[in-house]
Amino acid sequence: MLNNLIIKEKGFYKSFIALVIPIALQNLITYTLNFMDTLMLGFLGENELAASSLANVPFFVFSLFVFGLISGSNVMISQYWGKGDRRTINSIIGLGLISAFAISAIVACGIFLFPRQVMRVLTN
Repeated sequence: MLNNLIIKEKGFYKSFIALVIPIALQNLITYTLNFMDTLMLGFLGENELAASSLANVPFFVFSLFVFGLISGSNVMISQYWGKGDRRTINSIIGLGLISAFAISAIVACGIFLFPRQVMRVLTN
């Protein structure tokens, strides 16, 4: 049964590793950064650590939204890749990038201009 799961196509594992390593490194850097934030703020006190965690909530929600947008784009890109329609793929990528940039700019401006109102949504 395990033999059926092993892909024997030449070059598959090389491509797989080339794709996986940058993603794994990005996640490692992200989690290390979060760990260091928690470690450093833990030495300051509970209130500082709680404030930092609370301030990260809008960013986390924003990240989930952009991740969903790009994941949806990837589904469409896969369909058009199967058809061989690269022109439409370029359009989808462009639309996804423009949408992600526009949403990023709106969220950044909103949080920069109205930080107290954003934080009041999360806590009193």
